Amino acid sequence: MFERLWKLLATANKLVLDGKRDAEAFCNLLQAFIEVKQVKVWKTWKTIKFDKFGAGPQSTKAFCRAAKPLGIILTNLVNDFLVNRSSSLVMSTHETQVDLVVVSVAELDFKNGGTFENIQARAQELGLDLCPPEVGLHLRLQYTDQPKDEWLYIAMKPITYSIGRRIYLFGVGNVDSVLYLASSGDDPDYVFDGNCRFVFLRRK
Repeated sequence: MFERLWKLLATANKLVLDGKRDAEAFCNLLQAFIEVKQVKVWKTWKTIKFDKFGAGPQSTKAFCRAAKPLGIILTNLVNDFLVNRSSSLVMSTHETQVDLVVVSVAELDFKNGGTFENIQARAQELGLDLCPPEVGLHLRLQYTDQPKDEWLYIAMKPITYSIGRRIYLFGVGNVDSVLYLASSGDDPDYVFDGNCRFVFLRRK
């Protein structure tokens, strides 16, 4: 974005130096400036630390143990993945702190809905980043006061866990006062409604 702004400024300067007063040229340049959108300053929704698990391959199983007394329900795919196929989920080996932003699909200019590919591309244009997949696990444990009937999708890079199978989103939800950690399979053409809300990293 900033590179494009510099190019536009250089063009404007050249027009002035050349003494040109071409109305059409200036109008086109002005329109180009208008179309360059500023990176939005996003407000941090929640800051979480990755300090609940130990390092190594037991960390996802530690999550399952921690989730049980909290009454957290793991959907079948999530449970199978974490217990039996979690080697493809890389967990932090040191304490990490991240700032999270919650944004709706409509706020990302897709009022009629959009695919995740379009959603994440637009979010990154506006200054947000994808979450490490483990954010879904840590957020689920730390967000026990989640409002009833709220669902949040964790914007992340897909996890390939077996031949031809991927988890491309974790979902953190509260259904009838029961906390869930769910997942979404590999359906790149799925259109998320404009009211759907995603969790992104706040870019530092």
